[in-house]
Amino acid sequence: MTCTACKSYQKCLTGSCKLDTTSKWDVVAYSAKVDKTLQSSWDTWPANGNPDPYVEMTIGTKKGTSKVQANTWTPLWNEVLIQGVAAGDITNYGMSLIFYDDDAPWDQKMAECKVKVSESVLVSLSGKLSSCADSSGKKHIKDFVMKFVKK
Repeated sequence: MTCTACKSYQKCLTGSCKLDTTSKWDVVAYSAKVDKTLQSSWDTWPANGNPDPYVEMTIGTKKGTSKVQANTWTPLWNEVLIQGVAAGDITNYGMSLIFYDDDAPWDQKMAECKVKVSESVLVSLSGKLSSCADSSGKKHIKDFVMKFVKK
């Protein structure tokens, strides 16, 4: 049995198309929502009342950080944070996400989570994380959307 219709991210293994774990992908942080209950849970909330969110993403040994989206509860980054990461690293390691509010003199961590990315999510080219919590379990980040772009 031979493979005849494998996609660019697949290779023929034992007669069927399987994910090529060496295929390279870019990972995009697209958007998120910051839960407004976060405002009442911090002692030092910014004077303008709105966060300045950014996200830090790690997959295996690769790391990327988005730009700050100033003064918004609904950041739209649409930025490639990690370039050329192997599909096998994405599905084996998953990703670590840390969401911050950019404030002087130090940034405040809003939420941190680890996300397992399945092969089906990867090849669907996007995924949505329903929530990400802070250290006390409060879910301050909601509806984080990520995209996967085949290189």
